Amino acid sequence: MPFRSCARSRPRSEPVDSRAPAAGSGPELRPARPGAEPRRPGPAIDARAEAGILRQPEMGRRIVSVYTSDGMSLEFDGVFNRHNFTKITRRLHGQPVPRVLSLDLENVDHAYATAIVPLISLVKYLKTSGTRVEITYPFHDSYWEIAGWKQLLEGKESPPVHPGRSYIPVQVYSDSVHLNELINTVMDVLSRHMICSPGVLNSVAWTLNELADNVLTHAGAPGATVEGFVQVVSHPEQKKVDLVVSDYGRGIRDSLSESHTISNDEDALSKAIEAGVTRDRSLGQGNGLAGSVRIVSAAGGELTIMSGNAELRIVNGDSSTRPSGRVPGTSVSLILPTDVEIDITRALWGIRPTAEFEMSHLDEGNEIAFRVSKEATGFGNRQTGRQLRTKLQNLMTQFEDSRVRIDFADIALISASFADEFIAKLVVEMGHFSFFTRIRITNANQLIGQTGQRDQAKKRNSRMSRPETSVHT
Repeated sequence: MPFRSCARSRPRSEPVDSRAPAAGSGPELRPARPGAEPRRPGPAIDARAEAGILRQPEMGRRIVSVYTSDGMSLEFDGVFNRHNFTKITRRLHGQPVPRVLSLDLENVDHAYATAIVPLISLVKYLKTSGTRVEITYPFHDSYWEIAGWKQLLEGKESPPVHPGRSYIPVQVYSDSVHLNELINTVMDVLSRHMICSPGVLNSVAWTLNELADNVLTHAGAPGATVEGFVQVVSHPEQKKVDLVVSDYGRGIRDSLSESHTISNDEDALSKAIEAGVTRDRSLGQGNGLAGSVRIVSAAGGELTIMSGNAELRIVNGDSSTRPSGRVPGTSVSLILPTDVEIDITRALWGIRPTAEFEMSHLDEGNEIAFRVSKEATGFGNRQTGRQLRTKLQNLMTQFEDSRVRIDFADIALISASFADEFIAKLVVEMGHFSFFTRIRITNANQLIGQTGQRDQAKKRNSRMSRPETSVHT
């Protein structure tokens, strides 16, 4: 009997860009799909529409499943999150690997990296097992390409990380050299686009290093290397960062069974988050997952591990486990608030790690050396100035006792807009005395110096000329 995908679900009334949320923003409405018939809204939706309130993404309204002798077809609508991902793996659990898997995502309004990155691992695993995977993407799938999801689901290369952009596409790595470069680039992007409390960026860097390295060290059979997938999503207005690392290797239970007695997948996950647990002491101390749990708990964040037929979640320090279906390899996702200070030394048993992206800005005298020419390729717009100011603020937060040297060597010209965003606003935020007590500017030619001084003066005059407001009671 030939395989056919399942019937199309009811059309959407408000097609929405199917994408993970941009920093702090909700879904964007798009023009209606040609020929689409609007859904008939219920009373609650009618009332909200009359009040002028736009519908937020619905949390996965339903799933339609069709099974044939050739394979399996699943149709989703609404939101595609981790819960919906496990609905796929649960339907695969206990069944032979299907010859065909059809996923209809056309009516998905909103999707999250914490679900799509594990889906990429699952699709890769199924394809290597001989399954033909057919995916119908959302009608408006531009973000699926920007995020690299569509390319990796189709076996193509993901777009590279660009330091000047606020989003980080999902990335593939299979060796430590590429991984180190990737993590440094990711941390550079985060530091440019989010103001983080002390310890946050260092915690993200440490956790990302540990989880991603686990893939290279433990996911493959002895002597084999398995690809890893990693994505970091920043939400500046929501003051949080999402991080997910996934692979399609042998999984935690199989790895730990080399040196521990493991009864089932849930037992394996519970064992894996204990300090000092590893399959081979010669390969590491076994504190990667345990340290990640302690960091997440200290920050009041969330951590989820999926491997085999088990899912372990930790929210605000409380853990729970449940079956997850057939999850190949291991997927770990974290949500960290960025406005909560993290005492990473305390979380990591008294050890204070320092990320490479931070140390690269400290000189021998423990001064923050911020060489502007190394941070960007152009200095003519506000966006670049804002990014450099944000990155410098994060470095100053991390090294609060260090003085700062802003070095304009090898730069002949900057625009007034760049100077305003980078220097003048920093002077206003810190105060004139505090700025020049801690920060010195070097190698600025006369034109750059005059531009910066003009913008600082404008900022000061603007603040002094604001009319006083009186309140009458």
